[in-house]
Amino acid sequence: MLSILIRDILLLEAGFLGIIIAPLGLFGLPTKHHHDRISMFLVKWLLFRLMFASGVVKLQSGCPTWWGLTG
Repeated sequence: MLSILIRDILLLEAGFLGIIIAPLGLFGLPTKHHHDRISMFLVKWLLFRLMFASGVVKLQSGCPTWWGLTG
């Protein structure tokens, strides 16, 4: 149940960040838009959390292959 909730939250965050990062030309506005450092940091932070959460879930599964890190 908790993993579904976390996945939904990550999906919502990705959608909001996609709106912030999307090229403005899609909305009929000028396309000269440089992404600020905060929005790019948030995208990198979201990707880090996604990868970290994926690793935690695999380790919590108790599979000996993942615990041995022999993938």
